[in-house]
Amino acid sequence: MLGAFLTVNGDPMDYPESQTLPDKAKWQEATNVELKSCHDHEVWDWVDPEEVPEGAEIVSSRMVYTKKINKDNALNRYKARIVARDMFREINFNDTFSPTAHPVSVRALVSLSMIKGWSLKTSDVKTAYLNAVLDNTVYMHPPKGLGRGKKLLHLKKCLYGLKISAKRWHETVVANVKAFGMTAVTSDD
Repeated sequence: MLGAFLTVNGDPMDYPESQTLPDKAKWQEATNVELKSCHDHEVWDWVDPEEVPEGAEIVSSRMVYTKKINKDNALNRYKARIVARDMFREINFNDTFSPTAHPVSVRALVSLSMIKGWSLKTSDVKTAYLNAVLDNTVYMHPPKGLGRGKKLLHLKKCLYGLKISAKRWHETVVANVKAFGMTAVTSDD
């Protein structure tokens, strides 16, 4: 009964709670998928606390659990994501800014594609931020229930929740698009 009280919309608040629920096997599978993705993308290295430089900032983290619902309002899948809790570190806004396409540019592209008979496609990059290299030193406590004793995580790639992640992901996309010989619309910078 306590587990039902702690959950939000039936979703667990952390890993230990996920293991007390009737659908714990589904939450464990979702957790394993997220951990494997982080491992495959080489997001972090485990380090002993003694390896962390004195004065280094260490952010906390948590697992965020969500039941994904499809368009028919039926349960589609269980999702787990490791999220850094970077809200207390002071970072210059210019170091985190990530531009978005201006609506006029999007309308112009759609109009041009209609005139030319081009087809437009959109895509979603799974684990997008995990593809972006972190260029500053960040240490993180592992999510509750998923640690290895007192070890910390030395992040090598971006995670959701880090203030710098959107900018690094944008820079990664721009570099890859430029590799194909394309250029950005300067009005959207």
